[in-house]
Amino acid sequence: MIKKHLPLFLAALAALLLAGDYFLMKSQKDPAKTGVLYKLSRGETITEIRLKNAYGTFDFTQKDGTWYVSDGSGEYRTNADKMLLLTDSLSDFSVLRVLDADSGEYGLSEPQAAVSFTTSRGKEHTILVGNVCADAAQNYARAENLAAPLVTDSASVAQLTGSLAAYRTNEVFAVDVSRIRGIEYSAGGQEIVSCRSDDGSAWRLESPFSSGARRLELNE
Repeated sequence: MIKKHLPLFLAALAALLLAGDYFLMKSQKDPAKTGVLYKLSRGETITEIRLKNAYGTFDFTQKDGTWYVSDGSGEYRTNADKMLLLTDSLSDFSVLRVLDADSGEYGLSEPQAAVSFTTSRGKEHTILVGNVCADAAQNYARAENLAAPLVTDSASVAQLTGSLAAYRTNEVFAVDVSRIRGIEYSAGGQEIVSCRSDDGSAWRLESPFSSGARRLELNE
C-alpha cells in the first residue's frame, strides 16, 4: 500500500517545496517586507539616471567610469561624493510603510521630484517623490513596482532635490598629475619659478636657477 502511493506522496512533497520556495522568494522581493524599494542583484549597478525636480531636468551618464551630468545647456563632470550618495540612495531606497490608497494630500500628482534610472541588467525603475509627511522626517513616494503609495524617510529623497551646482564638480578643471611635465608660477606678470620633468618623476628647477627639485614641494 505504501509503495503504491509513494509516487503521489513524493509529487505532493515536491509541489509543497516549490510553493514554499516561491512564496519565500516573493516575500524577499516585497518592499513592504524587505523595507527596501528595489533589490539590485549581485554585481548589478546603476548606469543611467534622469532626474526632474524644481531646479530642472538632469541626465546622468557614465563615460569611462566617470559620471557626467547634463542640464540641456551643457555637460559637466559630477561631484564624486554627491554621485555616490545619489546612487546609494536609489539602490537602497527605504520603504517605511505601504499605504492603502492614494490621496491628493500626498502630492504625487505634481511630485517635487521624479527620478528614473537604468541598471546594468537593463532594468528601468521610476520613483515619484511627493509631499513631506506631518513629522517632517518622512516623505510620500510612489514607484512602479507597488500598486499603492509608500512612505519613505527624508534621507532617501534628500539627494533628489538638488540643483545643478549640487551635482556637478566644483573643480575648474581636472588634472592628471602623472602626466604633468612642466610647472610655472608667476606673480604680477613675472615668472617666479619654473620646473620641468621628462618622465614625471625626476624634476629639475629651470628658473630662477638650474637645480634638482625637492619632491615634497612638487607633490604638493
